[in-house]
Order: sequence, then C-alpha cells, then structure tokens
Amino acid sequence: MTKLQEQICRLFLLPDHALAPSIELLSEQNTVKTIILSIKPKYADDLQKLIGKLVDEQNFPVPVLSICPNEGIQLWIALSTPVAIEMAQQFIQSLLSHFLNAIPKENLVFRPSLNNPKLNRLALPPGGFIVTGKHGYRDWE
Repeated sequence: MTKLQEQICRLFLLPDHALAPSIELLSEQNTVKTIILSIKPKYADDLQKLIGKLVDEQNFPVPVLSICPNEGIQLWIALSTPVAIEMAQQFIQSLLSHFLNAIPKENLVFRPSLNNPKLNRLALPPGGFIVTGKHGYRDWE
C-alpha cells in the first residue's frame, strides 16, 4: 500500500472497510467517519471562510478539497473516530446555520444522508476514468 493509500484509509474509511475506487460513507451501524460538503464554485469565498473557521476556531485538521463536475467543490472533513449519523447531521446543521446560511440550499449537498441513501457511496478523488477504469493517482488493480 502506498503512503497516499494509507492516508486515505486513515482519514476517510470506516473501520473494517477496504480501500476501493469508491467508499461507503455510512456504516451498517449508522456511523460516519467522513462528512462531505459539495458547494457550487460561485460560493468558493464562503467555502474558504468555512475552512478557516473549522481549522482556526474549531481545531479541525485542514480538510481535503476535490472537484466534482456535477456538484462543484467538495470539502472532505475527516473525523478522528466514527460518530452516529445523528451527531454528524447536527454538525451539518450547525455549519448551515452558523457559516453557510446565506447560500441557497440548492447549491449545497451534504453527505452522508439518511434521507437519500444514494449520496452515501462516493468515488474517492480523483475518481476513475470511464474509458480505462484507471484512476488519476493509482490503478486499483
């Protein structure tokens, strides 16, 4: 396993989950280790402020950013240990009310979700190339 793969596992995978081109964000016990916020690029300044608040005021590690063609900029927040989905949703609601309340809800997507299970499986950045099945940083074979 490469250093990058080790870090991906450490930061984003639920316990007992293997590294794969996509990950499941919600465990069978309804716990999460990764919270992902997708935001449209026109709100990048708001995202930058949010990152500053998370890192400087809440002592979070610097989150990972990726680009999703359909949803815009993705902010990957790694939690030190898995938490109940309800606690993750309370955290999401806090982010919405304190830092992102000026952004229309249709410009935001949060993962994981109890209401929309299809949001709970996500390709790891940078994702696979459709034609070859290979990834930008690693061939998963």
